Amino acid sequence: MSVSSIFKKDLLAIGCGPSNLSLIALWIGAGQSGSVILDRSSSFTWHSGMQLPGAELQVSFLKDLVILADPTNPYSFLSYLKSTGSIYRTLVASRYSVSRKAFEKYYNWAINRLEAVEFNTEATAITMGTDGFHVETNSGRYVASNVSVGIGKKPYVPNFDDPDRTRYHSANFMERAPASYAGRDICVVGGGQSAAEIVEYLLNLPTPPATIHWICRRPMLLPLDDSPFVNEIYTPAFAEYFYSLPEAARARLNESLKMTSDGISMRTLESLYSRLYRNNIETESHTRVDLKCSCEVLNVAKRHEGRRSVTTRNTLTDFREEFDCDKVLYATGYRYETPAFLDGIATLLTFLPSGEICLNEDFSARLKTSKKARLFLQNAGVSQFGLADQNLSLSAWRSAKIVNSILGREYYTLDKESVATSFPLSQQGAPHSRKIAV
Repeated sequence: MSVSSIFKKDLLAIGCGPSNLSLIALWIGAGQSGSVILDRSSSFTWHSGMQLPGAELQVSFLKDLVILADPTNPYSFLSYLKSTGSIYRTLVASRYSVSRKAFEKYYNWAINRLEAVEFNTEATAITMGTDGFHVETNSGRYVASNVSVGIGKKPYVPNFDDPDRTRYHSANFMERAPASYAGRDICVVGGGQSAAEIVEYLLNLPTPPATIHWICRRPMLLPLDDSPFVNEIYTPAFAEYFYSLPEAARARLNESLKMTSDGISMRTLESLYSRLYRNNIETESHTRVDLKCSCEVLNVAKRHEGRRSVTTRNTLTDFREEFDCDKVLYATGYRYETPAFLDGIATLLTFLPSGEICLNEDFSARLKTSKKARLFLQNAGVSQFGLADQNLSLSAWRSAKIVNSILGREYYTLDKESVATSFPLSQQGAPHSRKIAV
């Protein structure tokens, strides 16, 4: 493919993640063609840094690429299990959940069947032309009437003095050899699922660390709220209700409900607590675990011989402490950043005070142009559609809304699902936005 090549597509997706895979699977399921997914990586991986042995999916396998929008679509997880001859075995072994590794294999199976992904192709710039969006890549120019950006979020690490802090984010955890932790002093920063899984993994190593300092800002290790009524916030009805609320109300709701996504699964908490109990009585392989809750890290700095100095503060007592360790592992989450390749159309975009690009109800960006070309953003509207926008729960519904919007008709029926809770749409409608600097 020459750099001067020009390729025309009806639907071009940037980023080969679950969101865009879902979109293309439903696009093809609607009898459409002329689509492509561009991804700069050489192959597909899914949370490779946290593919720990036995790690499980925290949501139902029904929240796959397509089932919740179209149960008959051939790219479902159940179709994958049937095609691999493992549907009964999975049912027996995984009555309540499936492993992350199984879902990664499922996504790769879908990629191979879709035949729409072009790896090693990086989008570098997007501009608006008379015939649609012009997407520049290292492999040529693509022209598309509709573009979907689904690049996910980037690992977040506070700006400490530690020069290697980004290398030790949980996103990269499994890239390290287990032997690198043997008999060492390790500090784990974070109080969510990733931090808990990392601590449990370290404790179960053949030769575990000598010490684990575990720093958590929350008052205790809090469980994931997976209760039935609360789980209705992960439904289309709630997403539409949330979108209609004023921005201040939406921010309060996200804050009050964050343990529905940021907490630790009860299974992990119980397993970890039992492991710590056994660790306490099995003195021959004892690892000292120092769990500090209501505690924040003020700074991490490099010491001599590669060690780190960690400074912490108790947020309730203001007690400050400094200790040394060999490695600091950051399970500090992810944040969405507007990709640089959108700079070429920045003047056409509208931004909310939160920094998010303002989205319409069909997840298209609110563009300042009369042209019919549309830019859809996936996993980029947490402050507009709620916490479900950042996980797998509404992927199929969101993709179906996008397909319906592009087709200009309701190919996928999306308005017949009932919920127990009443979610009346606000009379005010979605809040006004204002332009801020990119």
